[in-house]
Amino acid sequence: MCTISIVPAKDKLIFTFSRDEQTGRKTPEYLMQVDLGFKKIYYARDTRAGGTWFSADDKGNVALLFNGGFTKHEKTGVYARSRGLVLLELISAVSMLDNFNAMALDNIEPFSLILFSAGELFRAVWNGHIKQILPLNPGQHHIFSSATLYTDEVQLQRKAWLEDFLTGLPHITDQHMFDFHCAYNPSDKENGLVIDRNGSLRTLSISQAIVNEKETFIKHWDVIEQLYYEDKIPRH
Repeated sequence: MCTISIVPAKDKLIFTFSRDEQTGRKTPEYLMQVDLGFKKIYYARDTRAGGTWFSADDKGNVALLFNGGFTKHEKTGVYARSRGLVLLELISAVSMLDNFNAMALDNIEPFSLILFSAGELFRAVWNGHIKQILPLNPGQHHIFSSATLYTDEVQLQRKAWLEDFLTGLPHITDQHMFDFHCAYNPSDKENGLVIDRNGSLRTLSISQAIVNEKETFIKHWDVIEQLYYEDKIPRH
């Protein structure tokens, strides 16, 4: 599930998320707003499991989820709870990193997280046995794809695509990155940025969080239903 790009642009950081999922799991997707008192959270809600893969809050934090760790894993049966509920718990916490370090993940399917908090960027991984937190440079661009759907070779190819795309842009905008996820290499339905693997596995939605010092803009496009939503989250 998914491809995530992270690109710095002048005074902002652009997170763009393509959700690739089994079409049999397609349910209406929409952005939720929840006031927790000490902060407000915004997230794309999976109406089947109730969790999320894309979330942000009014403190400038962003939390994103993609399936699998560093390598493809074999499913072991019924898991204790959805990984999307894990992400929802993290974005609802005072400290995402502290919460991730403290939470019990036994019998949770492997996953990776992109966490942005207090100007710091991390990839947090649960491989089914151990947790790892790797710092990332927010001043550099990154692209990640789910190990469950994309081989190491395809992931390297996508890094090359991003490099090629950014090379021709003197000034990067969030619309550039949205277009990259929507339309780069459209003829490759198997491993392009918008996939359609025989109708059973498709890119269902594309979401963005654009973070600057004063606010976070969020965008969400339901590819299947052709529905678009955007909102602004002022910093509190």
